[in-house]
Amino acid sequence: MSETSFRKTRMKLIVAAMFVMTLSAYAQPATGNDVIQQMYEQYKGRWYTDLTFKQQSVFYKDGKVDREEIWYEAIKMPKGLVIKFGSKDSGNGLVFMSDTQYVFRGSAVVQKAKRIHDLLVLGFEVYFNDPSETVRKLTEQGFDMSRCTVEAGPKGKQYVVGDPERGQFWITADTYLFTKLKKKDQRGNISEVQFNKYERLGGGWIAPEVIFIRNGQVVMKEIYSDCAIGKPLPDTIFDLSAFQSARW
Repeated sequence: MSETSFRKTRMKLIVAAMFVMTLSAYAQPATGNDVIQQMYEQYKGRWYTDLTFKQQSVFYKDGKVDREEIWYEAIKMPKGLVIKFGSKDSGNGLVFMSDTQYVFRGSAVVQKAKRIHDLLVLGFEVYFNDPSETVRKLTEQGFDMSRCTVEAGPKGKQYVVGDPERGQFWITADTYLFTKLKKKDQRGNISEVQFNKYERLGGGWIAPEVIFIRNGQVVMKEIYSDCAIGKPLPDTIFDLSAFQSARW
């Protein structure tokens, strides 16, 4: 074999090996753990860290609109989420930080409770936290991370993680985005949350419509507008002693 032929053969082998490695890196996941790993790898270092938006919160009762509210929200990853009800000057709202939920009324904490916000985990934190930490949180939330099936539907091919008798979540197979979550409580009630109408936002995405369903009926719809990224949010917005004065 001539030196030229040897070099060509060697180059073909290198290209083939790289191709196999690429396929292997994004092979169909066998477990929920694999799905989380691939979600993390897909957007590592690219997903936006700071996001602000206005939310129209529509509440339903017996199939009809019961009331509407405007909320203002700020997400700083992986720190957490701040929500203000009514206006940015409001002393009423919520803070989610360190797997804890704080409820504010009149700028004072009126309730504190341990809570892993699974929507925040699957929609945002998953792209920042170590996959093992995400798996731990989702396992604590009752998802069987050893189970993963494939489903084809209107939103294309999706990975479905979990046990249908307890809880499942859906992840798109092409873009690795969270689209749906279903849970069944001990009384048999079924709650469902949908992340809809995804749009590109910086190096990541945003679902400007979120729908909450209970036993087949819509109970709440969130519609996001004025979504903004690129402006670093100060850690002071998570200062529990200064909730009302927090600005973004």
